[in-house]
Amino acid sequence: GHLWKVVGGGSKGIYVNEAEDPASAEDPEKLAYGAIVRELRQSAGRLHYEKLTGSGPAHGWVSMRIGTKDILEKLDTPLPPPKPNRYGTARSTGSVSISMKTTDYVKAQPAPIAGEKMKVLCIHGHGSNPEAMKFQVVQLKMLMKDDAEFDFVEGVVEWDEELLNRNTPREQDELFIAGNKPFRSWFDGEWDPPRPIG
Repeated sequence: GHLWKVVGGGSKGIYVNEAEDPASAEDPEKLAYGAIVRELRQSAGRLHYEKLTGSGPAHGWVSMRIGTKDILEKLDTPLPPPKPNRYGTARSTGSVSISMKTTDYVKAQPAPIAGEKMKVLCIHGHGSNPEAMKFQVVQLKMLMKDDAEFDFVEGVVEWDEELLNRNTPREQDELFIAGNKPFRSWFDGEWDPPRPIG
């Protein structure tokens, strides 16, 4: 159904009824200003809704206007799909089954790696160095400490004062993370056209 946003009621929100009849029982909670709902049914200026965002009853009936003033605004574009719950159970979209946890995977598993640990080659970026990259991957190393060995290689071009001036100035924290060692690159080249200093 269409999506609607509550634009009336101010800070108090709007009244929600349990049935289509405006005289039917009211929910003790109001539907908050700014809440977004999905239309289930429309009848005689009344909207049967399902709440998507905001506070208030999860579903019910509301009036779409008070007098000549609209209190619901129709949205032109749909909301993006909700992010999956990574910690939930497996679900199905109808055509594709999706498991939220790797532990839900029940098919044949690959055999564990026997013998030596896997080798991970770590190549730092332009204007960095191995010390900075060690800082960047510290959590990954901790997670894989039983399965992998990390080898950090160093760029062949050491940055001199001119190269430092031609690139983004390094903050004090960056110098500390880099172990106060020179920043490096993997190749030497010229800017065409020349890049201004600073």
